Amino acid sequence: MTGKPGDTMPISFKRLADGSFVRVFPDGRTEPYTLPQPDFQALDGLSDDEVTAAAEADPDAVPMTDEEFSRGLVAGQIARIRKATGLSQDKFANRYGIPVGTLRDWEQGRARPDGPTLSYLKVIAAMPDQVAQVLKAG
Repeated sequence: MTGKPGDTMPISFKRLADGSFVRVFPDGRTEPYTLPQPDFQALDGLSDDEVTAAAEADPDAVPMTDEEFSRGLVAGQIARIRKATGLSQDKFANRYGIPVGTLRDWEQGRARPDGPTLSYLKVIAAMPDQVAQVLKAG
C-alpha cells in the first residue's frame, strides 16, 4: 500500500505456503506484506520492574484474569479439536450434537464448557469417527 490517492485498503491478509504474507485488495491484486517485528533489543536494557511498569502503563495491554487466561487456553484446545476433524463449526456442531452458537462461544473464549463436556470433547478428539457412529446409531 503506497498511500497514493485512489489506493484502496486491503480487505484481508493471506499467509502463503512459504510462510510469507500478502495483502489482498478488493480488485483481487495482492502485495507482499512483512509483519512488524518487536524491538527485543529495546527490552534487553530494561529491568523486570521497568518492563512490568511499561506494560501496566500501556492502555492496550489490559491484564487478563486467571479465568480469562484459562478460558483462552480452553478455547484454543476446542478449536484445535474441531480443526483436526476437518469440519466447519456448523458441521462439527451438527455431527456431535452441540449447538453451533455454543461451540462458537467456546472457540472465541466467551464461554467455557463444563467438566463433562470437556471430557466429551476429548473423546471426540481421540475417536471422532467412532463418536459420530455411536451418535448416529443412537
